[in-house]
Amino acid sequence: MAANSALVVSDLDFETIRKNLVTFLSSQARFKDYDFNGSNLGVLLDVLSYNTHINNFYTNMAITEMFLDSAQIRDSVVSRAKELNYTPRSARSAVAYIDIAIAPNDAPSTITIPRGATFTSRIDNSIYTFTTADPIIVTASDAYTASDVAVYEGAYVSESFLVNTATNDQRFIINNPNVDTSSIKINIQNSSADTTNSEFIQATSLLGYTSTSKIFFVQAADKSRYELVFGDGIIGAAPINGNVINASYRVSKGIAPNGAGSFKASSSIDGYGTSVITVTTNEIAYGGSEQETIASIKFNAPRHYQTQERAITLDDYRTILLAEYPDIRAINVYGGESVYPPQYGTVFISVDLISYVGVPEVLKTGITAFISGKMPISIEPIVISADYTYVDLTITASYNLNASSKNENDIKNAIVQAVQAFNTEYLDNYNKTMRYSKLAAAIDGADPSIVTSDLVTRMIKRISPTVGSSQLFTLDYQNPVKEGTLISDTFTYSGALSYLKDAGNTEIAIVTSTTDLTAALGVTEVVVKHNVGTINYETGLASIDFPALDDYTGDSIKVYVSSSTNDFAVKNNTVILIDNADINVTVSATRV
Repeated sequence: MAANSALVVSDLDFETIRKNLVTFLSSQARFKDYDFNGSNLGVLLDVLSYNTHINNFYTNMAITEMFLDSAQIRDSVVSRAKELNYTPRSARSAVAYIDIAIAPNDAPSTITIPRGATFTSRIDNSIYTFTTADPIIVTASDAYTASDVAVYEGAYVSESFLVNTATNDQRFIINNPNVDTSSIKINIQNSSADTTNSEFIQATSLLGYTSTSKIFFVQAADKSRYELVFGDGIIGAAPINGNVINASYRVSKGIAPNGAGSFKASSSIDGYGTSVITVTTNEIAYGGSEQETIASIKFNAPRHYQTQERAITLDDYRTILLAEYPDIRAINVYGGESVYPPQYGTVFISVDLISYVGVPEVLKTGITAFISGKMPISIEPIVISADYTYVDLTITASYNLNASSKNENDIKNAIVQAVQAFNTEYLDNYNKTMRYSKLAAAIDGADPSIVTSDLVTRMIKRISPTVGSSQLFTLDYQNPVKEGTLISDTFTYSGALSYLKDAGNTEIAIVTSTTDLTAALGVTEVVVKHNVGTINYETGLASIDFPALDDYTGDSIKVYVSSSTNDFAVKNNTVILIDNADINVTVSATRV
């Protein structure tokens, strides 16, 4: 009998399987000179190869879908994540905060703004509907005005399920895959004939509940849908035969409504028409997101399982918050002992959002309330916005005309694109270091024709004083700075165009420039006001007691310093960022 070494089992495609079978049979004396092409045995080999190929394919697919790392089909990934007690995030509705003022032509004692009151907003050519999540009562003493009302994108829809205990393993699956699961409200009525009902609340753990607790859970189902799960009579009350489960929820359009900022009422409120309803926007819409992606589920599920819904380590905080708040672009968590002065017993949570500049106070409150229940009781969470240190770049480059058909503007654009790519890859996040050599290399590599380049960097902090009011600003560059390099954009102070300048010996002064024909350069600086601030050259901490300004251009004043080292790093809630407006490129052509 032929040796088994002639049988190859590692190849899975049809042609190779058939070829290997022919090779195997040819190695036996009985078929040594047999011509398999066109023979009846060749047809049998085709069938065997086909069957083997199909079995290989399905076996490979089945085994692949059994593991979270290798699964490709969403239902398989969701099923594997369920084993880790992880529920993939649903689509989330964008939220905006508005004031609703009603001017009735009579004098009612109260006016009720119902749950589901609708407001519309337009972005480009699309109109989005926003709704209230809870009823609000306003009175004459409030001037019939509701302040800071949260309105969520998406209309409410309802589904009902009839409980039939005769059906084994009856499931209650919400049909719309774009449901925002955080908006689900459930009430269970006794029967289709008896409308007496009880409200059930959504739970996320088993702790603290009894056999009579009216709770429900949400878990992922097939086809990107979600399923309602109720108690079993041991933990949580179980629906009984004939009960009617009424589910109400919002259907979200994901990220599209983010940024909506102008709203108007689209339905009457308590009988009062839209003509007497005035809407004022306090916070534009943010936080809308799509259903969690397969890649995100694979990343979050094992880390979620590791945390066990408890925020103990710094990574626990990051994992839990990123899973709950999809609008968080970047997050950093650090203990109060690392700030100055130390604040022991606190955890600082700094977040940077995708669809919003800064962090609204209502979101800070929401994050604090959410994470507090998962933390040790002796620790206090403090949510803060990201603080930005911008990088000012002055780039001078020359390129070889003999090596390129491009013009100076083309080379400039290539350099700007290289800087933008560097910013995305190495900066624009927490705990990053600005590496001078890497940026210089990126500039040199922006185009093969670049011969030489020179790079000068400065750190920037932006401040926005209120015109006509004195204010104190603390600017923490977090790095040693060169003495005499602090300078700011211009502003108008006491009728003169002025700017901040390092006057030496840690003093910051307000100065103005005047033309002096007797001076060597024709310009002299005159100090308008001494000691408006100080700067620590070793730590990079500057304190500026800004007097009342007359005016300034734009929405902020930039304050520049030069670092004592080419590289500089940031920590805690600071993000290094290169803004396109701070990229200054000069290109010249040469022939080499």
